[in-house]
Amino acid sequence: MKFHSPLLSLLAVLSLTSASQAGISIYLSPNGIETAEASGILNVTTETFNSRANGSVNNFEGTVGTYTTLWGGNVDNGNIYSGATQGKYLGIQADSSTTLTLTGDVAYFGLYFSAGDGGNSFAVKSNGTTIFSFNTAALLAMLPRTDEGRITAINGQQYLTKNYYGQPGTGHNGTEPYAYIHIIGTEGTTFDQIVLSEAPNTAVFENDNHSIRTTAPELPDTLVHIPTAPAPLPIPEPSAAIIGGIGALLLLRRRRA
Repeated sequence: MKFHSPLLSLLAVLSLTSASQAGISIYLSPNGIETAEASGILNVTTETFNSRANGSVNNFEGTVGTYTTLWGGNVDNGNIYSGATQGKYLGIQADSSTTLTLTGDVAYFGLYFSAGDGGNSFAVKSNGTTIFSFNTAALLAMLPRTDEGRITAINGQQYLTKNYYGQPGTGHNGTEPYAYIHIIGTEGTTFDQIVLSEAPNTAVFENDNHSIRTTAPELPDTLVHIPTAPAPLPIPEPSAAIIGGIGALLLLRRRRA
């Protein structure tokens, strides 16, 4: 019995290690686009916040779900930090977060990311568990405000990264980027909550035009894929690992004999 117990533990570990991981991909629209619909994403439901009174978003039942916040999540009138033609927007104050509990499981969430700073972040959750998180500092690193900066769309077209800076249509606030971000569940992954946060001692996470789809959309080839993490290390084949474990256990028994 002492021999079988470690082997069963090894098998259990291998089973957990080889379990499939949730898949999330992030894409960016061409500069100047402020909605999922204008990005070419079809059949979405969108919350624009235009029908919401200014002030706290806590317990706001919107078209895509329910927003909750202890403090710091507020709807405000459009200004140079929001979309030029989009009306009201949602602002997340420094050192606060707002949770959006979606109307159900979805495989797509889009949001307009305006006047971006390195303190913005979002987490994607399923059944209370975070399956993906993203800090927009990584996005800012992809969008240098230089003449040489380029990013490449799915179709190979290149966009000047400096053109993402400044409010579309007005050019105001030219030191911060504005872009529409797409969060897509891959390989059957779905999620039911989004948590939007702003780090302490920073500014405000301005965002707008939250869109959802229950299924992953067909991607327009004008979108840009945003790398989010290095490829995972390969997992050893279970058969090889089991053989190695059995060999080690047999050797241990011989030494004890």
